Amino acid sequence: MSFLLLFLCLFLLILLGIPLYISILFSCIGYILLRGDIAVGLIIQQLYSGIDKYSLLAIPLYILAGNLICCSKIGERIVSFLKVLLSPFYGGAGIVTVLSALFFSLISGSAPATVLTVGKLMRESMYSSGYSKNFTLGLIISTGSLGIVIPPSIFLIVYGVVTNTSIKELFIYGAYTGFIFGSVFLISTIFYAWFNNIKSDREISANKFYKELKNGFLALLLPFIVILGISTGITSPTEAGIAILVYGLFLGFFVYKDLTIKRLSKIVLDSVKTTSQIMIIMTSASLLGWLLAESNYLDVVHEFFLGFESNVIPLILINILFLSLGMIIDITSLAVILSSVIMVISAATNIPLIAIGAIMAINGAIGMYTPPFGLSLFVAKEIGALNYEQTVKLLFPFYAISLFALILVNILVNILVINMV
Repeated sequence: MSFLLLFLCLFLLILLGIPLYISILFSCIGYILLRGDIAVGLIIQQLYSGIDKYSLLAIPLYILAGNLICCSKIGERIVSFLKVLLSPFYGGAGIVTVLSALFFSLISGSAPATVLTVGKLMRESMYSSGYSKNFTLGLIISTGSLGIVIPPSIFLIVYGVVTNTSIKELFIYGAYTGFIFGSVFLISTIFYAWFNNIKSDREISANKFYKELKNGFLALLLPFIVILGISTGITSPTEAGIAILVYGLFLGFFVYKDLTIKRLSKIVLDSVKTTSQIMIIMTSASLLGWLLAESNYLDVVHEFFLGFESNVIPLILINILFLSLGMIIDITSLAVILSSVIMVISAATNIPLIAIGAIMAINGAIGMYTPPFGLSLFVAKEIGALNYEQTVKLLFPFYAISLFALILVNILVNILVINMV
């Protein structure tokens, strides 16, 4: 009963607008006081152990690298090249928007940062191409959440750490699921452009093409450093983070020469703030996850999922769990809190932890722009949305697209991953 009170207290505090880490800590402390048999030393130990992991060093590296690319003109050069390459085609501006979101997701791993950056670079281009305001904003907000799915996703790093799963393999499967998720949005954008007769108004200029290719070629290599380095085993995820950070600094200072010490200082400060927010949430979430692991509810969960003969119903239940909770708590914190539950479900159903991670990432991506607490909803005003209610309303078609992508990922995961085990 006291454990149920813990979660009721947690959700009440979240609904009241109390910061997540404070809500978790207050709820856990209340539960511990009710039990009265947990030493204070254990509490401090669990708080510290939540961030005492070598692999978590990758998080500040990717955050700093992502902010560096997003805040400098490296990203602008890549978007300019994509515009020249794709704008002449049907729905070119929309295609560039989706691919730009994919690129910035590869670098930053942050949904709100991707929404703001792509919104700044592509909003006016989509308007001038004939896309409606609602479709433009909806596409930017929804595709911005790809940062959770595509490596170097911060969520995938944390998930790998707390479930003892290979981060390299998570990154590879994350790339597959991110490709599926992005492709669904890409095809939807092309169909929208075709039905609304959104054509290009300019031809491909060879001179312009080569000029933009020359300006953006070195920047275009950034995603391949992550993908090829990790997939071939040349670098670990942490080492890949160091590589793209050093490469980004090299481009900013010595190649494009648009990065200054003053600008870099601001980027570093912003990155420290973001990293601190993530780490303080992880410490409190790890305490809650430990308390959950120590409870007898895990045995109930294990027995419950053992009762299913196929994986269809468990997959449906897993998706409902992650999607509903992802609307309230960010998916990275959720991975820390539910790590023990996830491992129990995997053991009971023989669904690989990698598959659950891929499914959890897609649900978390949808949760980023789903009410009541989707983070991308709160930055939408900065790219042109009028208010919260209007933003949610214009996103309805994109919720349908997202759910279709989610179903597709579940089908493919079931066929290609689970049935191979």
